[in-house]
Amino acid sequence: MPESGKTLTADSKVKSPGGKAANQVVAAARLGTSTRLVAATGNGQPGRDGLVSSHQPTS
Repeated sequence: MPESGKTLTADSKVKSPGGKAANQVVAAARLGTSTRLVAATGNGQPGRDGLVSSHQPTS
């Protein structure tokens, strides 16, 4: 844990789609429940990435 007022610098980052609803759907699917997620996405790259990753099987 950093000390109060201390600034830390990240050496990497991970960008992944998700969000509360997506995380809940994945958790329910992993427990064996049949799931569906209805959502709207934008036309930009993040929206397209989310659509592609939403079709990947969970483990």
